[in-house]
Amino acid sequence: MEKSTDSAGPIYLRFVKALINFRSKPTVARMKELVKQGALDKIKKAFGFGKNPFKFSKKREYTLDEFIDDNSDNDLINTSLGNIFVVFRNSKRDDLVHEYGDMTYRLTNLAGVISYSNNIVSLPLRPVF
Repeated sequence: MEKSTDSAGPIYLRFVKALINFRSKPTVARMKELVKQGALDKIKKAFGFGKNPFKFSKKREYTLDEFIDDNSDNDLINTSLGNIFVVFRNSKRDDLVHEYGDMTYRLTNLAGVISYSNNIVSLPLRPVF
């Protein structure tokens, strides 16, 4: 599987367009499209800090007003359009920290650059730093 922005770009664009459409004129169909898009793994990582970026209920009679109320504090829906990028940047940063944090821990410990013992970090190679 190729890991590149080329494969994720169209998915992000589709999500942002759905988000802008919903913000301009909220409808049940547009709400359902947002929830559907938010369930995609790439969208969860890029806009939802690892989970669906929207709060919603799966109950049959879930209304548009309930969705709007449940997401009243959601920055993707209720702040300026420019904030969509801020959410994207922060969510991607969070994803990268989770993705590479364990690998960084293992490599620095294995190389002896940083030592981790009983949750205490030490620098055995102080002159290097």
